[in-house]
Amino acid sequence: MLAADAEKWTATSDQREASRTGHRRNEAKLAEALRKNRAASLPPEVIGEVNLYRKTPTGSSFGTAVALSPDGTRLVVAESDLSAKDPKNWHRVLDLVSSAEICRFDVGTGGALGAGLVFSADGAVLGVGKPDNRISLFDSATGTLRNRANVGGPIWSLASLSDGSGWVASVAGNLVKLHPTTGEIVKKYGKEPFQASRTVVSPSASMIATYSKSLSFGKPNEECISVWETATGNRLVEFDRRRSGVPSGLLFSPDSRVLYSLENNELVAWDLSNGGSRVVLQAKQIYDPVLSADGTLFAYYSDPELVIHDLASGKDRRLRTKQFWPDSNPRFFPGGTLLATSSNSHFVVWDLTLARPAVGK
Repeated sequence: MLAADAEKWTATSDQREASRTGHRRNEAKLAEALRKNRAASLPPEVIGEVNLYRKTPTGSSFGTAVALSPDGTRLVVAESDLSAKDPKNWHRVLDLVSSAEICRFDVGTGGALGAGLVFSADGAVLGVGKPDNRISLFDSATGTLRNRANVGGPIWSLASLSDGSGWVASVAGNLVKLHPTTGEIVKKYGKEPFQASRTVVSPSASMIATYSKSLSFGKPNEECISVWETATGNRLVEFDRRRSGVPSGLLFSPDSRVLYSLENNELVAWDLSNGGSRVVLQAKQIYDPVLSADGTLFAYYSDPELVIHDLASGKDRRLRTKQFWPDSNPRFFPGGTLLATSSNSHFVVWDLTLARPAVGK
């Protein structure tokens, strides 16, 4: 399977480059449009901001950015009505440039979001995982509920498959595959509960990785990283974690050959072909690491900075100062020229070309 993924990666190099060129062209247009509405008080590297605080007929509302569409043009905001007069858990889909509302939908009752909200690979559907045993699928253009399924347990994590064949989720620690349009369970991975969490899918959609409890003989309840074959449900490999504790970061490389995990402020690269591992990044603090689509850059939050780490050179750049917002949760745009962050009712877009060399680097 790894050989097939590697062959496909090599064969599609021209297609990927054309796609990346198109994304960068679109990002240049997006940046130009955002700069036209840019507040003069913003730092130069910030090209756009969406303030998620707004006045409503019933009072005031604070919003949290929960998802960015795959093409980087739409933003999904979860709102909290401070007046408490509207019991609905509204989510709004906004146009990133104009901040105009495209649609809104109600995720329903049942507590706070469990697995959060995830766009399908084509951006047409929004999957919402809930701790009340349900997954809901909404049309991202109209906000219409397409389907809602009871999966038999709280959804801990949710991810979409890039080939459009469905979703993968951790349901009360059990790894399952869900139907792309109904949300119903179509495949289960593993013969017994193994506490799977932080589910991620390889770019080729051929593999699924999770933090979990070991299924290997002689290692009961030991923390590990498991990698599964999506199509067959076979477990391909199990890596012993270098550190124990709360799992906080798991990422596939674009060519699906390497799996990265965050282990207590060390970013570890696991070779999926031979099981070897190496530390590719160490820092005093690493939060919310993300990898660019071409696999060359890591971005992470290290209070009070956003850090851009170049894997080839090992050099860092920074994107903010102590005087600016404590924005975290970085997200690369598909072309890799822009970066988004969000917190404290702000959604901010950064120009990566204006990132500054880190002090002492």
